[in-house]
Amino acid sequence: FKSTYLTELTISESLKSIGAEAFRNSKLRDLTIPDSLESLGEKAFAAGEFTSATVPVKFIYNIFSWLEHAAALQTLTVTGTGTIGHDPDGIAVSAPLDEYGYIETVIIADTVTGIGEAAFAGLSKLKTVTIGDGVKTIGDNAFGLDGKGCYMLETVNIGSGVKSIGECIFAGWHTEQHATGKLTVNYAGGKIDWNQKVSKRSNWHFDVKTNLVMNYNVK
Repeated sequence: FKSTYLTELTISESLKSIGAEAFRNSKLRDLTIPDSLESLGEKAFAAGEFTSATVPVKFIYNIFSWLEHAAALQTLTVTGTGTIGHDPDGIAVSAPLDEYGYIETVIIADTVTGIGEAAFAGLSKLKTVTIGDGVKTIGDNAFGLDGKGCYMLETVNIGSGVKSIGECIFAGWHTEQHATGKLTVNYAGGKIDWNQKVSKRSNWHFDVKTNLVMNYNVK
């Protein structure tokens, strides 16, 4: 199916493997990878016209090897189980910023249990993140490293299931990069739960601090 005008694709749950370059240069706009798929070949969906992709946790750490040159991709939904970025370097290293920094929205399903260290730090155009109720941990530098920050991040919706937040999760964020000048964090639980039940490193909001707006009981 390489270099075809294919515009729609349904991947059967009985399919276990997709080979290298199988759908390269397709005209697909929406991509959904079922959790039942076991392997994706190099550049399997490279150079497509995807605006949205739904991808299981197990294929996130190397997403830009099989979804190379996805310049139109704006929305990424993460499904499946486990911790995003089980490769310690996560997306931050796998995605060269000048080529893959187009994703604006990340949605993390309730089935996902954790966000690994620096998992999304390389997404420089990211504006909105929604974290499902099943996520219990948010790792260090999840949305920012020195030189690899989510500079334009405006809104983070955190589910009620979170138990721990690592250090400097917004490192590199600064007001000059976006219109609002504020980073809004909406927590699904109450203020008491946030203060007493969520373990947070003292510098978790490093680089945001006074520009942080916290809202509680936001479903």
